[in-house]
Amino acid sequence: MQTSTMQLQAPKLAFAAALTAALIFIACWLLVAAMPDAASTATEHMLHASMDNIEWNMSFVGLALGTLSWSFGAGVAAWLMATLYNRFCGAR
Repeated sequence: MQTSTMQLQAPKLAFAAALTAALIFIACWLLVAAMPDAASTATEHMLHASMDNIEWNMSFVGLALGTLSWSFGAGVAAWLMATLYNRFCGAR
């Protein structure tokens, strides 16, 4: 019996991942800007750490650089994952 292997389109997956990361980062930035105390509490619970001596850096430069860096990283990771998946599955 012959099985077909789905080939992932690496550039499209990379773009979708980058866009998703950008939207999530912007939403997170907006939530921290609107509710810094709640964001500190949530971060403490997620990291199992105290954030007593930490201050938020909520600049628009940080928003732009963070969005770009997270988007780029997610895009590269998704592209690599799709490329490796296609190679491991024998897709060309």
